[in-house]
Amino acid sequence: CAEQGGNAGGGGAITLAAYVDTPWKASEKFFGGAGCFLMELAPALRVYKPIGFASNFAFFNPPQSGLLRGGAYLGHATLPNTIGFGGQTARFRLGFEEDLKVVRWHHSCTTFAEARGGGATRAEGARAVLAVELWGCGGATAEAARTGLRERARRDADRAGKVDRAAMFGGGGGGWNDESNAVDKMILEAAGAHTFYSDQLEKVVPPTASER
Repeated sequence: CAEQGGNAGGGGAITLAAYVDTPWKASEKFFGGAGCFLMELAPALRVYKPIGFASNFAFFNPPQSGLLRGGAYLGHATLPNTIGFGGQTARFRLGFEEDLKVVRWHHSCTTFAEARGGGATRAEGARAVLAVELWGCGGATAEAARTGLRERARRDADRAGKVDRAAMFGGGGGGWNDESNAVDKMILEAAGAHTFYSDQLEKVVPPTASER
């Protein structure tokens, strides 16, 4: 929900809103379902529902979350780090600038259309944002989903802080590598400290002068 100040074209402050029918997720692609819609709450009430043509319902790309393939630099081009609804990433039907201080509204897109005639068309262009509100709905089901996401994030953070020595040194195969201390053996042998001919730890015997 965003309340915006009047732009150069006049019209005063307006209040726009967007409803998303799925959990928010950072992505380089649009998300959401046919239950999404846009609204104007003030000065008039208007509802913009999906028309069934395109499915660019909602876009959420916080900083450093995604890249768009096919760009000009090293095969990648960065996407806008912002929130938008409808339209395309270069021209949202309702979209914020990256600093969330400016919002832009466009008359039409291939995802949403006004449910019924609402009189004069809202002026397009950039408007200064006066306030932004984010509301969450869903009850027990949404709470359980949020708990699951937090738990997964915690597990990912724990894994990121640990070094998988077996994966690093090629462990995890059959036979010798299945032993619990196989990775330690591999590290010692790679360093030339010991040679394992069996499960017994044996020191490497230096070659004699005649063997050199």
